[in-house]
Amino acid sequence: MLELLVACVLSFILIASLCQVYLTVSSAYRKQADLAARAENIRIATQILVNNIRSAGYAGCARLQDLQKAQHYTEHASALFHFTAENSLHGFTSQSPPAYLKGKIIPNNDILVIQSAASSVTRTYDSVAGNSFLVAANPATPSNKVLLLSTCQNAELFTSKETGGQVVTLENDEKLSYSYVVKEQPEVGSFAEIAYFIGDSGSFDVKGAPLYSLYEVINRGNKEEVLGGVNSMQIRYGIDLKGRGVIDGYLTAAEVDNLQAWIRVKSVKIILQLRSNLGEMDNLEIYAAVRGRLG
Repeated sequence: MLELLVACVLSFILIASLCQVYLTVSSAYRKQADLAARAENIRIATQILVNNIRSAGYAGCARLQDLQKAQHYTEHASALFHFTAENSLHGFTSQSPPAYLKGKIIPNNDILVIQSAASSVTRTYDSVAGNSFLVAANPATPSNKVLLLSTCQNAELFTSKETGGQVVTLENDEKLSYSYVVKEQPEVGSFAEIAYFIGDSGSFDVKGAPLYSLYEVINRGNKEEVLGGVNSMQIRYGIDLKGRGVIDGYLTAAEVDNLQAWIRVKSVKIILQLRSNLGEMDNLEIYAAVRGRLG
């Protein structure tokens, strides 16, 4: 009888040990899987930010600032985003955000707004003038109907009445400011103004503290999460004050505002403070150059 009792106790200890090993291994596996997924999300978010910063101010084959200087750029009333070389990359603070972001920003964080046309475009079928024209495929979608029509000589921003199909018609009976001939190879692509900021995710970590996320808002619509678990975002702007093509220093948005020098910003440095569900903190630094302003 005693031997049976001892065997039962030993069996119980062995089973308990095996269960503990299983739980430890399972927990470690889940943690590694979470870390791997987190790393992949960070990689994707970093790539999104870098690509969009590089493309700031893109307006087709001609530089936006050159079109503006030659007065060959028009923004129609149906698409009032103030797409200019100066506004194509602009920073704000949570104390003075754009009007459409008020109430959405976590205090003491920076905001980045980027404007650009898409590099994926469609060609027109014929010469273009007036109120509507034919394209290979209308790039306007129900969520984004703002388009940029451009050549190497002219460009204009407007809102399309239709989405999909092969006809582009300007809203509100607006008419194009310029005429475009086929040999100029007019291109039509979507336009996006993207704002990046830190907002409340509505979730909490294991200690009950609120979790924040990095969000984007496209063309002043609804916010979409880019990366969860981001506690803060601080941004510095690499500025070429002397026009030599080199960075003279990294300044805050307020400092660039005071100098009225957003057109001189050549690169951006973003510092994200990351926070895990367990409350662990880590910093991520992202650098990106604005492609259209290099040289």
